[in-house]
Amino acid sequence: GPERNNGGRLLGPFLYIFLAIPLFFKYSYESIYAFNLILNFCVTALFFWTVRRFFGIATSIFSLSLLLVNLIHIDNVAFPINPSFMFHFVFLFFWFFFKFSLEKEQKYLPLMLISISLGIQMHFSIATYYLTVISACLIFQIKINWKTLTTALILTGICFFPYLLYK
Repeated sequence: GPERNNGGRLLGPFLYIFLAIPLFFKYSYESIYAFNLILNFCVTALFFWTVRRFFGIATSIFSLSLLLVNLIHIDNVAFPINPSFMFHFVFLFFWFFFKFSLEKEQKYLPLMLISISLGIQMHFSIATYYLTVISACLIFQIKINWKTLTTALILTGICFFPYLLYK
């Protein structure tokens, strides 16, 4: 018979909690569109600032130019579906990833895993970023103490706990 969870393609509960924010202001589809647009403006500005901070002004202008003409990004702003809300969590992930890998601050490991775990509840494709964390630890030879690793794994489990109950 048919699966109850549509083959694992149903969204996690965090997406519904996340989308409740604009619905508090106005209960309509337009509020979700406006929320997505505002978030994308903010994240685009923070994207420019982040790339400038870590790689310089020329790289940030070039990267932002590519992002602004990217048709997939433009389409996600104009038509918010569940993958379009991943951009915010991917950006958060990369901010924490740069702090973790380039500045070797291991306190950002739990935040990276939280951003991935919450993003997974919007679309499963973001799960591939777990491999980025493992690769960064190996490539940049980052040693993680047990307390940070335990904290990261517990927080990741907490993020998935409602998702497991929901399924």
